[in-house]
Amino acid sequence: MASQSLPEPDGDGKVPDWILLTPIGRVETIDNRGPYQISDPQAVIDASFAARGDIEIDVNHSSFTAAPKGGEAPARGWIKEMEVRDGGIWGRVEWTEKGRELVASRAYRRISPVFRVPHKGSKQVTGILNA
Repeated sequence: MASQSLPEPDGDGKVPDWILLTPIGRVETIDNRGPYQISDPQAVIDASFAARGDIEIDVNHSSFTAAPKGGEAPARGWIKEMEVRDGGIWGRVEWTEKGRELVASRAYRRISPVFRVPHKGSKQVTGILNA
């Protein structure tokens, strides 16, 4: 997974609405599964929302790790829209109360999207499943 730093809360502790989800082009990952490639960022955005609507932000990818085993996977925010800007794919997040608290307190300072690829072994990103 690619991991991006979350912006600092402002002086009043307000967390950002827009966050960088991933750079465009070659995307290095912290788990050594990459590098991935994002060649058509608008197609990635379109496919991401076409598949699911709003995209959840959870903790430690629990939607994919804990939830299938009956564990909890509460959303900490919802990506409501994405856009291409400044060399990356940015997401507008509607934070939950707990998500806002975790980001404002700096308990969570990074975000890592889960990429959809067309088949196992592919490094071409075709969508973002969650973050």
